[in-house]
Amino acid sequence: RLHRDAGRLVVRARVNRVMQDVAAVEGTLATEAVNRIKTKAKIPTGPAQAIADGLYEHDTGFSTHDLRVALFPSVDGEAMALRLPT
Repeated sequence: RLHRDAGRLVVRARVNRVMQDVAAVEGTLATEAVNRIKTKAKIPTGPAQAIADGLYEHDTGFSTHDLRVALFPSVDGEAMALRLPT
């Protein structure tokens, strides 16, 4: 799960059923990363005004993975959930 607020992006992952912060990025790189995911998932790149979802097909060179992208507006910014369907 990605959470973006003013110029900061926090990456959280569920490890043993507990959400934990695993990485953080600050500055323009945070905005660029979120906008790239939004573009790939065909979600408008502006600030989140409403809940949106999309599908992002990621090709690793060895295999292709479908990522479900859900975007949620929040009080501090926006939250984005990325899921790998089984």
